[in-house]
Amino acid sequence: MKGKPDLYAEDGVNVYAGDEFSAHAGRVCKESFDNSAFVEVDDPSGGYFRGSRSFQLHGLPTSFRLSMTSDGNGTKVILNAAAGMYRQAARDLLAMSGTDLTREGGIGLVFNNVLDVSTLDDPGTPTHQAFIELVDGLGEAAAELSVVLFRGETAELGVCVSSENPESGVKFNWSGTMLGAIDPRRRITGVNIAPGMAIIALRERGFRANGISSVRKALALHFGEEW
Repeated sequence: MKGKPDLYAEDGVNVYAGDEFSAHAGRVCKESFDNSAFVEVDDPSGGYFRGSRSFQLHGLPTSFRLSMTSDGNGTKVILNAAAGMYRQAARDLLAMSGTDLTREGGIGLVFNNVLDVSTLDDPGTPTHQAFIELVDGLGEAAAELSVVLFRGETAELGVCVSSENPESGVKFNWSGTMLGAIDPRRRITGVNIAPGMAIIALRERGFRANGISSVRKALALHFGEEW
């Protein structure tokens, strides 16, 4: 191809890698369309990542109302890159968005995500493969949670996406919005807590998805700036 793609390439945007990645992400999304018993997707686009599609909800109790939350991986993406563990990053992404619903007694149904990267790099390179691992992990996590991956956006933003590790070849920000449902009559808000009730806590081994800026500071204090 000549013309516009070549001009984009001169400006630092890898159009060919972007098209290849979007096609793969579209396939991952399409595989999720039957994840939820409450969501029916109409997809005339054939599964293209940003293609035309719509959905309707059915089977939810009439008392349920819709709710939405947005969140992202934050600075934990630096730890993902340092450890070379990309497939697990989606679990944090869905947890950060989904638990804002589930902690109130709701359920997640449909998820949209935005992946901003410094560069996708060429197909077959370690950087490109890392982002393939990201979306593959997203598909796996969504299947476990019965969440539909409805649509997404990926953008190469060059220097706008950076890292405290200048040697990192994989620089990205990942965020999204979860559509869910909740029964207002059974919403968990804490206003009904009373003396005599039991509090159940689950022990967490390792880091959670919040407070990673403090985790990174602790690692630097213990191991030095080259942690």
